[in-house]
Amino acid sequence: MRQHVIRAWKGAQALRQNVILSRPMVRIACKSLVVVALWWTWAAPLRCGEAPAGRVGLVAPEKPPPVTASSALLIDYQTGKVLFAKAARQRRPMASTTKIMTALLVVEHGKLGTPVTISANALKTKSGSLWVEAGQQMPMGDLLKAILLNSCNDACVAAAEAMCGSESKLVGLMNKRASELGLRDTHFANSNGLHAPDQYSTAYDLAQLTRHALRYRLLRRLVATTKLTIPWPGKPWGRVLQNHNKLLWMLPGADGVKTGFVKESGKCLVASATRKGWRLLAVVLNSEEVWQDASRLLEYGFARFRMVRIASEAQAAGRAPVAGGRVNSVNLIAAQPISAVVRRENASLCQYQSDVRLPLRAPLDKGERVGQGWLVLRGAELVRGDLLVARRVPLSWPLTIWWLIKRLLQAAAVLVLLAFGVRTCAKAIRRRSARRLAGGRTG
Repeated sequence: MRQHVIRAWKGAQALRQNVILSRPMVRIACKSLVVVALWWTWAAPLRCGEAPAGRVGLVAPEKPPPVTASSALLIDYQTGKVLFAKAARQRRPMASTTKIMTALLVVEHGKLGTPVTISANALKTKSGSLWVEAGQQMPMGDLLKAILLNSCNDACVAAAEAMCGSESKLVGLMNKRASELGLRDTHFANSNGLHAPDQYSTAYDLAQLTRHALRYRLLRRLVATTKLTIPWPGKPWGRVLQNHNKLLWMLPGADGVKTGFVKESGKCLVASATRKGWRLLAVVLNSEEVWQDASRLLEYGFARFRMVRIASEAQAAGRAPVAGGRVNSVNLIAAQPISAVVRRENASLCQYQSDVRLPLRAPLDKGERVGQGWLVLRGAELVRGDLLVARRVPLSWPLTIWWLIKRLLQAAAVLVLLAFGVRTCAKAIRRRSARRLAGGRTG
């Protein structure tokens, strides 16, 4: 590159010596040469298939990144679409990622404001870190924070005893909930993830469990929190809980979820990151480079794929004309999300199509199904969802008045017919009575 610049400069000097040019013209020529040289320097790496320094991510990686984890998975949080998988359904020890299920049940069944008395049995738990004395009390909500941020094993046992009476009963509830969620390759033996031969899960099951748990706003907020302070029983100062998930500091957009480690499981992590409203989940089990593996997977997902979103659940997915209503048109909403994850280069090729029973005729009830919408890529359907009426649409006032008049006329006709029928029946009864009386006199 340096040779190109030197040659250009010598050419400019020769031109100045052999041709009579004004100084402004020479300056313009030199500036143009500099601009061309800078452009050549910036564009050369792109022609070689590399991103220039300081512009990492401009060229998306075509192949998935290498990961050291024995099992790994990358999925879209909303649709569950698998973007990368490595032994994702292989059963493995899951360590403290177990606590995702424990936290889910605390939110679903525990009363977060209820004070919990910490038992001596809970404090005997291996690797406990509540650092309180037996008999002291903590709100269930603070135990939940200690479970998710500080990964307190004894807090799990204390919460289990408060909710179910014993940890074993909570474990039964955990396995029942796993069955309800369709986690076929998951089994729990304790509430905190300490190693047990019959405690296992898979990267796929942990991702599905996390998708369900993150539906709760409280859990989404806690797993994204780097540090918070809770009251410390028996001490005049608060207890600082710092999240064990270093990815929250390392990766832009990282917002969860849970770390885990015991010798038998290796380093484990269920990771989440959200960018521009799009959340991806990565799971790595038995990883030698847990933070790097998760980061590489999430960066690969954001760079290589795109979310094409027509509408989330209950969001507007179009507008349709209405005949005979008090409004001329009405918004249609999606009964379920109409969105799909596709490769980056295919995002602009996706097309939205819909089939609505036009024209819509009032009256319409809110939530009434009127059609379907779907996404298509190169003729193949990606996702389909029902379209519902967003609001109630009554008849227009003239039609309402006409409807009332028709109902009154119908009611009047019914009354007339009823009166005529009653009159006819009465005449028939009188004639029959008269014939009976006449027959009696004759006899």
